[in-house]
Amino acid sequence: MTTTSKLPFARYSPSESSHDEGPQPSTPLQLECSTLFRDAQLKSCEILARLDLSQSITEHRSSQFALHMLGDCEFARKSYALAKAFYHRCYVYDQNLYRWKEAQCLHAVGSFVEAASVLETVPNEHRTMPMNMALANLYVETSRKPAAEEIYRTCVRQNPYALEALEILSIDFQVEKSDLLTLLQEGLEARGEGPKVPDILQDVMMAAAATSPLYRSKAVEAMHSWSRFDSTYPNNTYFLKLKATVQLQCNHERGALETFEHIRSLENATLEHMDEYAEILVHKNDLDGLNEVADSMLLVDDTRPQPWVALALYHQARGDHEKAQAFCEKAIDLDHRHSLAHRVQGAIFLADNRVEHAAVAFFRANELKRDVVCLEGLVDAYLAAHKGKEARDCAKQVLTLSYEEARSQALLGLAMAKGATIVQGRDRDLAKKYLRRALLKDPTAPRPLFTLVDLCLHQEDYDECIAILKKGLEGTSEALTTGFRQPDPIYCRLGEVYTEMKLYTDALECFHNALAINPDNTTAARALERTERLLGGTDPESDFHDEIVEDAPSQESDGGGTAIPYNGGAEY
Repeated sequence: MTTTSKLPFARYSPSESSHDEGPQPSTPLQLECSTLFRDAQLKSCEILARLDLSQSITEHRSSQFALHMLGDCEFARKSYALAKAFYHRCYVYDQNLYRWKEAQCLHAVGSFVEAASVLETVPNEHRTMPMNMALANLYVETSRKPAAEEIYRTCVRQNPYALEALEILSIDFQVEKSDLLTLLQEGLEARGEGPKVPDILQDVMMAAAATSPLYRSKAVEAMHSWSRFDSTYPNNTYFLKLKATVQLQCNHERGALETFEHIRSLENATLEHMDEYAEILVHKNDLDGLNEVADSMLLVDDTRPQPWVALALYHQARGDHEKAQAFCEKAIDLDHRHSLAHRVQGAIFLADNRVEHAAVAFFRANELKRDVVCLEGLVDAYLAAHKGKEARDCAKQVLTLSYEEARSQALLGLAMAKGATIVQGRDRDLAKKYLRRALLKDPTAPRPLFTLVDLCLHQEDYDECIAILKKGLEGTSEALTTGFRQPDPIYCRLGEVYTEMKLYTDALECFHNALAINPDNTTAARALERTERLLGGTDPESDFHDEIVEDAPSQESDGGGTAIPYNGGAEY
């Protein structure tokens, strides 16, 4: 949620708050000036404000109103240096208010550290909730997370309905639900309400907590109780977006797809999380639908990162990495805190074998949003760079997010299996242990499934390979109810095992099954041709080897060979 959207400086800008803060109009001229500003007639407002400034000097009265309005006019025009100069001249009237406005100007030009320094000079007791939200966001921008957390807590105490702060604490800072409840009670008591927290606040807290990495292991449990939110808050897109996030955490992509489509039917101009919807369309292999979604998002707002991430995903799926990279960079330029843009960029770098760049992109994505998927990409980048120790250390971090989740166990098993010391029996046995744990929870997960098969093949344990793959085939019917995994890669891999065992008839049957499910599975087509030659007593390498070398199949799409590489999405 908040981790993937740009942190706003504050809910209020000078142009929105001029008549709630600072001087009120006291003369007919000032009243006209205020009205013109409210009507966005900035040039006319400026002329009147300058006339009022001249009169205030000749009449020896306060110039605060004129300077205030001139500052707000320049801020609205994005002339931040001039606005800052006008606000600075108002320090003699109200230092706290105009430090706040000066900090807004500094933030607008990217001077985050200086903006935070200015706000820090406002005493705690005089800092309003918008000021504190702005300061907390600045601390996040400058990587001062402990200080940011404390200020967000203060925001909830100042106003328990500051739900953005509550959501950030839950999701980004992984604050316990009991602590959040205490903050809400403190905020209500400070307002003379409570101590009972209203149901609506508790519901928002519980829904946000369900998406937090702290409670990721309970995501399935959260999904079962989500029907109450659906009935209590029907067609509420805020809760629906949280629901889609939880569904993705449960690897229930079909459910998330339906939820996103429901959101778009209610608010077809919404952009938040719609690049996650685009990612699901990639896994569904619905590139026409993805293209249509990306175009519609661009028409809504081309200054937000989500449309450009959707375009990057579209071109990545088509194999045009150069365009995909350009669109990713555009998304990051628009919002450098958009985690998914960095993650997709990492996947593109990895596909281009630019492993060092991929590691940096995945690290940044994980820094913005501590997530299993980001760590998975980082592990693959380390493995591709032959940094086995770093890969294993990174994979162990995933267990702190969710020890029980199949994906966490799978990632550690993959890191152990592909590490530099795999020849050692201890590493191999540990890898197999974690991979088996993952497959107990999700028997069709392709990466742990094929990696475990490879380990067993290395030991020539063919019976175990067949048992693992058949177990995976048994689970494909259930997997298709939640996601888009087709069984053809498993049939293809089983056929390869039978070929190794010289059971060519059984192998042919498997390759035919794979092609019946997916006629575009080039790995199965080649393996079928090769096996038919073997069965007919012909040398399979005579006219076949060069063809394979020149047009090697993608393991990611066809399921042949060893483990499936990271593809930047929710699948694993």
